[in-house]
Amino acid sequence: MASGRQRVRGWALGLGAVVVASLAACTPDFEASWEVRDLRLLALQAEPPELLYRELPPELLSAGEGPAPVDPVRLTALAADPRDPEREVEWELWACTPEATGCREARRRWPLGLDEAGRCQLLAEDAAAPRQRSRLEAITCDFVPTLALLVASLEADPYRGFGGLPVVVELRLFDGQQVVPVFKRLAYTVPLPYSPVPAGKEANRNPELAAIEIDGVRWTRERLATELPRIPVAAKRELLPVAADGAKESYLVVTTGAAGERADPLRAPGVQQLEEALSYEFYVTAGALSHGRTGGRGSTFITDKKVTDLTSTWTAPLAAPSQPIRFWVVVRDDRGGASWVSFSATVD
Repeated sequence: MASGRQRVRGWALGLGAVVVASLAACTPDFEASWEVRDLRLLALQAEPPELLYRELPPELLSAGEGPAPVDPVRLTALAADPRDPEREVEWELWACTPEATGCREARRRWPLGLDEAGRCQLLAEDAAAPRQRSRLEAITCDFVPTLALLVASLEADPYRGFGGLPVVVELRLFDGQQVVPVFKRLAYTVPLPYSPVPAGKEANRNPELAAIEIDGVRWTRERLATELPRIPVAAKRELLPVAADGAKESYLVVTTGAAGERADPLRAPGVQQLEEALSYEFYVTAGALSHGRTGGRGSTFITDKKVTDLTSTWTAPLAAPSQPIRFWVVVRDDRGGASWVSFSATVD
């Protein structure tokens, strides 16, 4: 992607980019993206969001079988269903090559099973995926790719691993006949002859939220976990997410080629320092939000996008509900990192 006079293959293009399935797939018709009324899959976190290796393990790109010699990545879903917050749900997980937006259209894909230790195990390519069953807050597993998946991903990647090697995972939840998907590109940074790891580059970390300010009153994560904000009916409250110190990182990327040129892997690579842009997503079970997303980078295609003003105004329902209202605030960087805060509030 062009940046200044150089072409940059940063994590935002693939290796760490969180890509959520279309709102049509995850949001019922005529329902705002921030409105959570039934089963929703709001985010998928990888911990860590990037694995970085300064030396290439010799067996990493071999044609061998079995798990790759890399550390596990903990995958954790943020799933919600206000109809029954304690419910169990069926789900399945896939891993695939990165040339498509998800695993259904990928050239090669593998279903994953779950062992007793909570590890994802890649099964036979194109086999039927076994369905797991978990409570909504317990959809998690530890993922390690196989050598075959890494080699296939390198071959399918249009950049041939320049700037990092992407692997896609896709989670699907099942609610009757409805399928609720989300997919994510995992980041494996390894040195290649045409794509060295820049000296001083550090692996990406998931950004964290320190607090939510409600009309200027700071509610820390710890306070939100033990105390419910009380809000009058029909009242308006301004929600401001507060990122933790160090959540917004500077990072190094490998570059090659000038603006407007096709990236040339034979050209000596350069290095450029960039800074993350944090974005925030708001979800709620009742009332109305002025904005479902704030922050991130500006866009010439979205004229009403809030970039510098990170607030979203919530209007409480006209009548007090019988149950507390649930909120979720998700913070994302533009390299695949994500985390969230959830809390409840009473309206009376």
